[in-house]
Amino acid sequence: LGAGERRAAGADPGQLNAPRFRPQTHDDLAPSGGAARVSANLAALRALRMIQREQRPPTRAEQSDLAGWSGWGAVPEIFDEDREEHHWARAQLCLYLTDQEFAAAARSTINAHYTDAALVKSIWAGVRQLGFTGGQVLEPGCGSGHFIGFAPPGAQVTGVELEPVTAGIAAALYPTARIIAGSFAAARLPEDRFDLVIGNVPFGNFTVHDPRHNASGHSIHNYFIVRSLRLTRPGGLVLVRTPRYTMDARTPAARREIATWADLIGAVRLPGGAHQRAAGT
Repeated sequence: LGAGERRAAGADPGQLNAPRFRPQTHDDLAPSGGAARVSANLAALRALRMIQREQRPPTRAEQSDLAGWSGWGAVPEIFDEDREEHHWARAQLCLYLTDQEFAAAARSTINAHYTDAALVKSIWAGVRQLGFTGGQVLEPGCGSGHFIGFAPPGAQVTGVELEPVTAGIAAALYPTARIIAGSFAAARLPEDRFDLVIGNVPFGNFTVHDPRHNASGHSIHNYFIVRSLRLTRPGGLVLVRTPRYTMDARTPAARREIATWADLIGAVRLPGGAHQRAAGT
């Protein structure tokens, strides 16, 4: 493992002996509602720091706490210094996070929106219908690991997660997965290697600096798709949840580049509000 991967996994080989966490529905994951999210996130942080300090795998109760993590995308107001009602939460965060981790958490609010378990299960069902039975799987921007949790037994998953605490939680919940803590743009991954790329790509009207894979300056969501395609072997699959702008943007440049790397098998347009309960977006 690289240094970032060791940090994400708590540098503890014993985690490989932990019982695998297997969610069944979204009720096993993060709650909805601002107050409930904050409380669940703090409980997940306490559990993570406990197992890291004691260098051991999580108990089942701690797995349940870790699985309640939803990041801060639905509650960005926690980091607003003018919101005195959230002072207590910021004080709690300072007990568990370094200054660098606190800053990373605040930056993550734009993209920390994790996919509803019902959608995750439907996407995996589509993968199976398209013939996937197992192999090397990549999830760029894996969050706390919802797609990893519902992966079939034959999937050997590599997840990449920029926000360090979230990467640590994913590694603690899913110790058999390879979790890379860091930027997808900086991750050293072999091209033409993966059988499947799956997940919910980050979104926004800004670009990622990657001269090799994003010379055209695509928005972050389209960049994730283009690089994912280059990492996928011929005949492999890329199934991602992306914002509507990938298909609806007036400028076709990103779609044209995507089309040079892959054939479009199909697309499903989700209704507005599909991510409100689970992701708060």
